[in-house]
Amino acid sequence: TTVASGRAGQNLKKLKKLGRCRSCDLRNVDLEKAVLKENAFLMKANLTEANLTGAWGNSRTRLTGAIFCRTKLPSGIDNSGC
Repeated sequence: TTVASGRAGQNLKKLKKLGRCRSCDLRNVDLEKAVLKENAFLMKANLTEANLTGAWGNSRTRLTGAIFCRTKLPSGIDNSGC
């Protein structure tokens, strides 16, 4: 399920279509169980309160510099960027 509106909704569409969304606002986006394109590129994305449980593409998914704050990951909640 993916629920987002406004800028986050537009960025989510971009991510799904292109497999990349550098410096995107993806706050509150629900990507639970979403299939990301191979080599998804989310460098510097704002993933505050996003749900990424079960959403990882593969080992080459790029998240360098992404903001994690109350972000749900398969390993638990990440608050490293709060």
